[in-house]
This record gives sequence, structure tokens and C-alpha cells, in this order.
Amino acid sequence: MNKRTSQQHFNFCVNKATRKLRLRQMGKSRHYIEQAIELNPFNITLYLRYSQILRYTREWTKGEEITKRALSLDPNHKKLLLRLGYFSQKLNKFEESRIIYEKLLKISPKDIDVYRLLAFLLYKMKRYEETKKILEKGIQIEPNNDRIMNLFGLVYEELKQYDLAVEYFDRAISVDPKKDLYIRNLCCTLQKLEQYEKAEKLLLGLLQKNNENNPNKWKIYNILGTTMDSKKDYKKANEYFQLALECKPKTGVVIENLIFSYLDLRDFTNSQKLIDQCLQNEPKNPTYYNLKALYFDEIGEYEKSRIWFENGLKIDPNSTDIHNNLGYNLIKIGELDQAKVHLEKVIKSDPNIGNPFNHLGYIEELNGNLSQAKVLYKKSMQLSPRYYRAKSNLANLYSKLNKFDKAIQYIEKANHLKPNNPEILLNWSKIFLRNENYLLANEKIEIALKINDVQNVKPQLLLIQKEINEKLINSIELSPIANVKSDVSENN
Repeated sequence: MNKRTSQQHFNFCVNKATRKLRLRQMGKSRHYIEQAIELNPFNITLYLRYSQILRYTREWTKGEEITKRALSLDPNHKKLLLRLGYFSQKLNKFEESRIIYEKLLKISPKDIDVYRLLAFLLYKMKRYEETKKILEKGIQIEPNNDRIMNLFGLVYEELKQYDLAVEYFDRAISVDPKKDLYIRNLCCTLQKLEQYEKAEKLLLGLLQKNNENNPNKWKIYNILGTTMDSKKDYKKANEYFQLALECKPKTGVVIENLIFSYLDLRDFTNSQKLIDQCLQNEPKNPTYYNLKALYFDEIGEYEKSRIWFENGLKIDPNSTDIHNNLGYNLIKIGELDQAKVHLEKVIKSDPNIGNPFNHLGYIEELNGNLSQAKVLYKKSMQLSPRYYRAKSNLANLYSKLNKFDKAIQYIEKANHLKPNNPEILLNWSKIFLRNENYLLANEKIEIALKINDVQNVKPQLLLIQKEINEKLINSIELSPIANVKSDVSENN
């Protein structure tokens, strides 16, 4: 092939690759771009197009390899560095990606997109204070950048500074009112502030505004479902999750939410059926092992629950959800030392989750270390303000310390988060029992025994009720009126 023919063939390959790329025919586009690179291995534009194809086909390792090869030709090429940062992030090489973005900032110190990418990376790494610093620099360059404001909102939400999160989401929406993402993020934060009606109104407005072909419709229904779930309207939550699943079938997060809503409704038939379908379709997905275990936990079959948690850990030994749930399961079985091992693994992996601190606090309380238990319950409440068990357990602990005002304060807070929950009512009855208010203690037990999902704590409730009845009998026998009647009967 002569030089002119070689050049013609190169142009042919480039044109074909470009045309196929526009048509999203990635396999054919890749074929032609690889031929073009063979003919001219020093053309950076070709490597950029090749990496673009690999991005669409989700071939992160190959994309990283090709981009590094191109960077050997020009180590400071901005687009190549951006692409390499992207591939490194997809491969969970977060530190490498961070170094790349920081290098880019030295090359382009006022590039707002690089600030945003670095901030989002740090956010994914859960380095929230560092994220804030990068965002503050970015917003100085471009004060009205809606994407920066949205990221600020996400960071403040993770830091549990919900009012600030709402402020930044509102600012992002004011810049770009058509961006559904910002409204969805705002509604997730409004849930945490218990502003359910406002969140529902905004989400229903999104549904009315968008046409039937909106690809994010399932996300709106899903957030409506989680809003109703937080509001304790489990039936409505279930309906929204089903609508979300109709919009986008086989979506893992929606299926998981739908299963939880069935469990909340005590609909064990549908929850088991859906879990088993998921396990049949994805027999190696640890999420469904976790859900199957939680199903058994809900119906009080703790040994079966334990087996499913342990099998889930064989698939994913690092699952914080399964370690946390298994730890709580082992407490119920009475294996406190083993429970501690799993809960400490969760905290080591992610020290910002509140639940394991509560469970460790309960272990310390069972072991008689009340002061340490109190510290752990408060840590759990600090990290997860809406977690009712920590408040309920702390209330029960205060009653053991004869601090009944504080006990009532925290049990009422727990009940506000999860009204008429049998576990909370159990602790409430214990508080009244210790304070010798037997009638109110019995009243809480009677309410609990009428609830459908009481089975897990029913034996404890009945034991306490028996104790209360004995105390009531004793108190009547020892009362002055009873003694007077006794004296009268003896005289007669």
C-alpha cells in the first residue's frame, strides 16, 4: 500500500469510526478506531475517541490503559487527564483519581468543572470537610453554579445539617428550576426534617410537569414511597414502590424498598414471594440474603435468620448491612461476644452509622456497664437522630438509674418516631413499673398486645404483665383500706 493509499485508508477509518460513534454503534466504531490508531499511533484525538467508546461500553480497565498510553504522548493533556480521572474513579482507585484532579487544578486553577469533579470524588470518599473546602473555592470562582450548590446540599445532608442542605438545594433550584435532580434531592432532605407534605407536593408536581417518557419517573415514585414510609403510611408507600417498579422493572433499590414495605405491612406472603423471586434471578446477590434473613427475623425465627446472614457474608464478607444486622440478631440469640465482633467491624468500616453503636450499648447494658451503655446510646442518637431504638433504650436505662423525668422524655421521643411500636411500649411499661406506676405500665402492655406485630416481644410483655399484677395485688393487700377491712373481718 503506497503512502497516498495509506492516508486514504486512515481517513476512511476515522470517518467510519466517527459516523458509527454518532449512531451509537460502539462495536463497529471501535473496530475502525483501532485500525486508525495502528496507522497513526501518535494521534491523541484518536485515543480520546477510543476512550469515549470504552466509556460507553463500561470497559474501565481498558479505558484506563488506553488513556495512559495517550498521556505518554502528552502528560499534561487536559481532556486525557479528565478521562483518566473518570476511569480511575470507576475502578475505585479514588486516591489516584484525586491526584489526577489536583494536577488538573494546577494546570487550570480556575476550571470550575475540575473543582466540581474533585469535590464529588471527595464526597464519595466520605471526606466531607475536605469536600466543603473545595466547593468553597469553586463557588468563589462561579458564585451561581447550580451543580456546586447541589453538591453543597448533599454534603450538608451527610453532615446532618439539614437546614443548610435545604438552603443550598433551594439555591440550586433557583438557578435551574427545570433540573429534577435538585428537587428530588431537596425532597429527600425534607423527609429528614419530617416535612412530608411539602416533599409529597413537590414530587407530585414533578410528575404532573413531566411527560410519560420521563426516564426519571421511577425515581420520583421511589422517593414518594420513601417519604410515605418515613411518614408511617406504609400502605401508600407500598403503592408508590409498585408504581416505581412498573416504570423501571428489575431496579434493585426499588425492589428492596418494596420488600421492606411488605415487611412493614406484616405482609409476609408477598415479602417472601418477592425475596424468593429475586434469589432465583440473582442467587449470588448478598442483598437478597440480607432481606431473607430480615424476613425470618421479623417472624421470630432467629436461628434461620442467622444462617441467611452468615451465607450472605460468604458472598460479601465486607457488607456493613449484613454485619450490623447479624450483630443485632446474635444479641437476640444471646451470643453477645460474637455480636460485638460483627458490630465493631461495621464501625471500623464506617464510623458514621448510628445503629451499631446502639447495639453495642445494649450489650454493655446487659453486661451491667450502664455508664458505657449511655455513652454508646448517645453516640447512636447523634449519628442517627431518627433511629428510635437508641432513644427507647436510653429511656429504659435512665429508669434503671431512677431518672424518670429523662426516661419519659426519651421514650416519648422514641414513640414520636415510631408510634405504638411493641419494643417501645415494652420499655415504656418497664419505666412505669420501676416508678411503681402499675396502672400506666399495664396500660402500655395492653396497647402493645393488641398490635399485629407483637409476636417478637409478646413473651416479655406477658412476663411484665404478670409481675405488674402481682405488684398490684401486693399494693392492695398493703394499703390502709385493705388493712382496715382485714381488721374488721377479724373482729367479726
